[in-house]
Formats: sequence, C-alpha cells, structure tokens
Amino acid sequence: MTDYYVLHSGGLDSTSALAVCQKMPDARNIIAIAVNYGQRHIAELAAAAQIIKKLGIKQYTLDLTGFGNSVTSALTTSNIEVPDGSYNPDNMAATVVPGRNAVFLSAAAGLASSKTTDGEEIIIVTATHGGDHELYPDCRPEFITAIDKALRLGSGAGVWAPFSDKTKAEIVQLGTEAGAPLELTWSCYKGGAYHCGTCATCMERREAFITANITDPTSYNP
Repeated sequence: MTDYYVLHSGGLDSTSALAVCQKMPDARNIIAIAVNYGQRHIAELAAAAQIIKKLGIKQYTLDLTGFGNSVTSALTTSNIEVPDGSYNPDNMAATVVPGRNAVFLSAAAGLASSKTTDGEEIIIVTATHGGDHELYPDCRPEFITAIDKALRLGSGAGVWAPFSDKTKAEIVQLGTEAGAPLELTWSCYKGGAYHCGTCATCMERREAFITANITDPTSYNP
C-alpha cells in the first residue's frame, strides 16, 4: 500500500490530483501538503483549506516563506507586476519562481518521510502538466525523473506527476470525473477578491473549461 502526499496549492490541477489519488487502488492514505512561500495570491491557501475539508483529507502546511522572500518573482515580490495575457515565455517570465518545485518536492519528501515510518511506500504527487514545460524548467518530465531518483535515494520518497502529459482541459475532465470540487479552487496570480480573468492563469483556466465542455464555476471580476 502507498501513502500519497499531494502538493496542494488549492488550484485546479492539484485539487484534481487529490481526487484522482483518492481513486488509486493502492492508496492507504492521501495527505495534502500546502505551502506558504509568501505568495501574493495567498487566497489559494484559504481555498486549499476549504477543499481538504470537503474531501475529508488531512493536510500539513510547510512554511517556506524564507525561501519565497529570498527569490525574485512576480508571485513573491509586490513591486513586480503580474502580467496580463496568455502564457508565453516572454510574457510570463516574471512569474517563474526559481527552483520552486525542487524546493517544494524536497521539503515535502522530508515531511512525508518523518510521518510515514512503518515501511509503506511514499509518493509525493505534483500536479505539473504538459502546458508548464516550455516556461518552467522544474515542471519538465526530465526534471521529474531526476528528482524522483534523487529523493528515492535521499529520503525513500518517490515523485509522481500524473498530469505530465496532460493538457489543462484534460485535467478539468479528469478532476470532474474523480469528483474534485473545482468550484472551490483558486488559480488567479493577482490575489484579489475574484479571479481577475486577464492574467495568464485565469485565461488558461477559462479556456480549459471551454475546451473540456464543462461549465466554468469560477467567479471572475465583472
């Protein structure tokens, strides 16, 4: 049997991953790991808390605010503007948090290894997907393969990216089929009261629901 520790931001992808893991036949425990890294879109942590309550899943929270305060990114630095427009390297370079997945996965593996001590298999789940590959180096399959090997050697915990070859629309479909409460998820990088509808992650979210032919439950700014 396997303990799945899912890095859970409160977003659409990681919430879908939680629901998919709940359906895994070898799952003994599903545990969410939220990360506070000083992100400006802190609303995602409130969304994560609602989601794990809805799904009946235990959650741990990693405090990595020191890391977030030490790197330069529009997601952690208030004087850098989050760009509007669709995902492309020129437009979205400001949203890269250098080494974020490497740090998150390593910290999650340490936490998981300290909690699962009875010899059961430990898998850290990350919801990186096919659309992330061009812009974010630590979302690419070759990185996931490398860190899976490194963490198995260093902590005993493996890494699984179930959506590595999936589009955002496919994730919406899979999450919906697995019963993920996508209406509770948060994606917007700007961190307002509603999804802004104009930043890249909002645009990608809206397009994913349209492509999947599933009603979008998101409240966007009027």
